[in-house]
Amino acid sequence: MASFLFGSSEAALFTVNANTGGRHWNFNGNWGLYGEHILRKDGLTIFGTRFGIVYAVDVQKKRSRWQYGISGTGPTGRPVSIGELVVMDMRGTLTAVETRNGRLRWTHPGVIATSNSAADEQQVYLCVEDKNQKSGLLAVTAFDGTKAWHFPFPDIDPIELVPEVQTRWKGYPPAVSRDTALVITPIGEMFAIETASGTERWRRSFPVTGRPNFSTRVLTISDTAYCVGPDTVLHALDVLTGEERWRYEMPFPATE
Repeated sequence: MASFLFGSSEAALFTVNANTGGRHWNFNGNWGLYGEHILRKDGLTIFGTRFGIVYAVDVQKKRSRWQYGISGTGPTGRPVSIGELVVMDMRGTLTAVETRNGRLRWTHPGVIATSNSAADEQQVYLCVEDKNQKSGLLAVTAFDGTKAWHFPFPDIDPIELVPEVQTRWKGYPPAVSRDTALVITPIGEMFAIETASGTERWRRSFPVTGRPNFSTRVLTISDTAYCVGPDTVLHALDVLTGEERWRYEMPFPATE
């Protein structure tokens, strides 16, 4: 049965039958699901909450399978899937648990995450910053959670960012395709990084014609990467070379 899933003040997860519109099931956990933090894997719906708990529930059987975390520790990051593991940022500690039972496999502490995570079959990738607010892209191995590499971004002067970006966010979630991790900064610098070595494959700087925070996250389909820069242009780029395949002039600035 197909279902729509919602977070609400009434239940951590609220499901509605997609065919009839009738209420299917409420799962009453520790507050509602957090943003877009839903992962569907192996028949389970896995989601993080605002207060530090990750749940795995079987919507069809209307029951909880497992939960992981400590209530009251703050919002969790979006869970991502790697093989038999689910990986998420647990308020500064990148954490991997087994999908089938929620058993802890490894942790990578000391992460100041500035984006949600992305993953391929070998590694987890997320934008981070250090204690001096120096930003970069971190890769962590899926096998044991050790650091694979860190790619530093050029410094961003806070004066270049509008106030809501200064306080809200410093990096978009990376996209991963063709052994390449791609990320764009709020001021329109895009980086393509080899996933095996952490070395730069190419970079592009988009001109700023509007407010500098009008860059969107990178999306990929096969060997093409798509993003809107602060030049308010939708760019289609070759993942491996950065060569522009086409562009579309946006009539208005994009916000997502």
